[in-house]
Amino acid sequence: ITSVHAIPSHAARFIGRDALSTYYDEEAEKVLAPARDVLAGAGVEAKSVKCKGAPAPTIAQYAASNGYELIVMGSHGHSALGNMVAGSVVTGVLALGGTAVLVVR
Repeated sequence: ITSVHAIPSHAARFIGRDALSTYYDEEAEKVLAPARDVLAGAGVEAKSVKCKGAPAPTIAQYAASNGYELIVMGSHGHSALGNMVAGSVVTGVLALGGTAVLVVR
């Protein structure tokens, strides 16, 4: 599951629906394609889901509402201080709870 921050509605109204859809799709693929490639190389077929919205709550809510038992997430390896300053999708999903999370570094 990946989630792309939604373009604010006051800005989105000036962008065509097709262009906006293409933007969301391209941004999600930047994250999903490399993960699918790694999994395919290991012989694992992965299902990917693209959502829009704030990543941590969107991912946590999607997983919970669709009965996922485990969310596997990659970590960029930021320090604890780096996560406090820059924020972290992984930290946000962990904080929201509800579904087990496996963090891969």
